[in-house]
Amino acid sequence: MYEIYDKLRAEKKLTNYAVSKATGINQSVLSNWKNGRHVPGIAALQAIAGFFGVSLDYLLGRAHESASDAATEPGGGARASGSLPVEAHIEQVLSLLSDSKNGTLMLDGKPASEEAIESLKNAIQFGVEYARKVNSQH
Repeated sequence: MYEIYDKLRAEKKLTNYAVSKATGINQSVLSNWKNGRHVPGIAALQAIAGFFGVSLDYLLGRAHESASDAATEPGGGARASGSLPVEAHIEQVLSLLSDSKNGTLMLDGKPASEEAIESLKNAIQFGVEYARKVNSQH
């Protein structure tokens, strides 16, 4: 079961920290799961499945659908086949901005300062919230 989660996480190039932050699941729960000390509760498993856009059965190894074949999104709503929740992409971008092992982020030809990186993160998050507001009106 953890292997399926780990595969989904690796495919999206996300860290456990990014998944934890996006789903609200404590990092220690994911770490204990990885080390075989604990299996997350049903609510946590549902949050993980929803975040990655797969069914709970798939995450538990009881179904053979691929992540792109899943028909749910975070919150349990239907989504179009082949689509991915925006949260997965945003968390990936934010994770890349935060991770110095990905190299130095350059801005106007100069290394970006911590304040500049934080400004980018805030702008992305604001943009997502604004897009949600606009989308809910249509």
